[in-house]
Amino acid sequence: MQDFYKKLNDYRKTSNQVSNLKKLKTNPISPKLSKQYIQSLRKNLQSFSKYVRKIYDENHGISNTEVKESIEKILNDLNFQYANSSSFRSNSIRVDICNYFKNHPIEFKNLYRQMIAEEKETGIPIKSPEIVSYSSNQEQSKRQLLEQLITSYRNIKSSFGKSEADFLNKYARSSTKFKRTLREIQPNVETVNFIVKNEMFFMDEESGLKEFFKEQCDFLSHHLREDYIESLKNISAQLSEFNLLERYVKRHNTQILEIGFPELSFSEEEVYSMNSSFSNGDLSHLSLGELSSLNAFWINRLTKEIINFNTAFFIISDLDLWSEIRKAPLKTVPNIEKDSNTEDTFIDVPITDEQIEALDEKMKFLYNETTYYYYKFLNNLNISELSTNENEDSAEGKINNSGTSVQKNLFEEISDLHEQIGSDYYNYFSTVNNGALKESNNDFFDDFNSYHISANITCNSYSIKSNIMLAQLSMLFNNSAFSKNWGLSFEKGKTPNKSDKVIIAIDIPGFNMPFRLHIERDLLEDFLRANQNTTKIPLYQGENDFFKKVTRKKHLITTPLLMPISKEYKKKLKELSSSIPETNRYYKFIKHLEFISDGVSCPDHLKSKSKKGSVKKKFLKRSYDFSDGKVYIIHKNNTFIEDKDYLGGSNEHTI
Repeated sequence: MQDFYKKLNDYRKTSNQVSNLKKLKTNPISPKLSKQYIQSLRKNLQSFSKYVRKIYDENHGISNTEVKESIEKILNDLNFQYANSSSFRSNSIRVDICNYFKNHPIEFKNLYRQMIAEEKETGIPIKSPEIVSYSSNQEQSKRQLLEQLITSYRNIKSSFGKSEADFLNKYARSSTKFKRTLREIQPNVETVNFIVKNEMFFMDEESGLKEFFKEQCDFLSHHLREDYIESLKNISAQLSEFNLLERYVKRHNTQILEIGFPELSFSEEEVYSMNSSFSNGDLSHLSLGELSSLNAFWINRLTKEIINFNTAFFIISDLDLWSEIRKAPLKTVPNIEKDSNTEDTFIDVPITDEQIEALDEKMKFLYNETTYYYYKFLNNLNISELSTNENEDSAEGKINNSGTSVQKNLFEEISDLHEQIGSDYYNYFSTVNNGALKESNNDFFDDFNSYHISANITCNSYSIKSNIMLAQLSMLFNNSAFSKNWGLSFEKGKTPNKSDKVIIAIDIPGFNMPFRLHIERDLLEDFLRANQNTTKIPLYQGENDFFKKVTRKKHLITTPLLMPISKEYKKKLKELSSSIPETNRYYKFIKHLEFISDGVSCPDHLKSKSKKGSVKKKFLKRSYDFSDGKVYIIHKNNTFIEDKDYLGGSNEHTI
């Protein structure tokens, strides 16, 4: 075992390292897995096998090879979909900067004049690159946006023919009365519209750019909205393909019933309405912030399911269990074992714990390798190979048919790696766990190619999620109207400034539960320093409201699905909130849900209190500082006073 891993790491030293993966070192995992993990994986295999069985039942005479190829096609299509997803991050930042400049027109004017002065001083024309990956540093992204505006403005102006340019130049410099006369003598409405629309390109540049900026802001917002809605339509199709939405609703309803609020469960009609809205793109009434939240949440949710799906597919393929699935009898889950995550019927896949342990090690090894080469592909991609009609931001993994030379080089490198470690790979995985995988192919090259799609989907989708969340953070810092309560949420037993990932939670008015998602701590800290010049982030208030209190241990009331709620649902929640007694253990939970539903009814326990205990009207705000790991209360004059008691577990303190 040690020789196999040592040989791989020695090979790493002689190959070109990926800049952000220089510390990558592959080590053997512990072969022993917990019973809970094995049971979870078995349930995953049962769910996948039932999906496969449905394909067999609906396509009589279909071969095992055809079933396998149909599933590979699903995964390849998903990979293509994620890889070519819209540049949510850059587009979101652009829209955010547009909104910022709308609210700060003087800063727009001053930055423009500063850039023009630099242009005159250096003699270097302002020129934006064709492909722009927007910075999380707001000061830099402001310049990027203005560079793009100026470049586009000048390019459009230079595209007019001489006669059109002469006419528009004369028109732009005429009096209001003369402009009216010129418009009136035009032969048709189209010509008039052309004149009015293009006048901005023949004003003085500063004035024309202001008009062009307004037009582009509207265009970018509309374009981003359409991208978000189209993404949710694609997500809806996958939720339906894997029958996931019903499962999440069942999980939500189960926990709501467990804590005693059946009126807050979702009916089939409400689920149908939600799915219909997603699949038909009927989401125009939602704001950009709401659309981005839904995308981040459901991309994250769907990705986890796809990872499970691909894991099961790899295991079934590796052990060649297709015929067993085809002929295995359906079993019924005994009532005593029924829960919200289990189907009523299942197929018991013939696989031993030893095989699961060996395959788990193989997949972790392959995940390391495929992820490594995924990032290497992106880092080596020559931006000039991307045509202007293709992708906009290669850093997000959106690659169509470009980069073929890079693909060829990586194919050759993987082939070389196979030559170096292939025999060791075969020998190790054919004998590990007393030969649990001795009947498997154990060919490194084949296994790598079978598994790499999973790494691509995972890396692409989590990158999209992180990018949306960074853009959302920018919006939250600059648009206080979106949410009164958002920020870092503590995970039980984890210290935020020492964890690789942290949770951001947001109370989005009009939704059913808090938005909660992980983000890499390094990304978050980089954003805070670059964009806000701080290591502090607002703290999500009332996280203790979302814990079950039916046992000695606290269990989180999760968010299995995030969705806009109907007027009827909001009415039911309001009635429940007005009738629930303070002695009910879930009183604060219901009050918090009501606050999320309307964004107005802030419960007393989330407001600040005087030293005598009387409730103030002000919403209590706290922040967490990554630099010292302390919690601070934010005062009106933007001063910070340490809240020494908060980390002790209470979220009700006086100021």
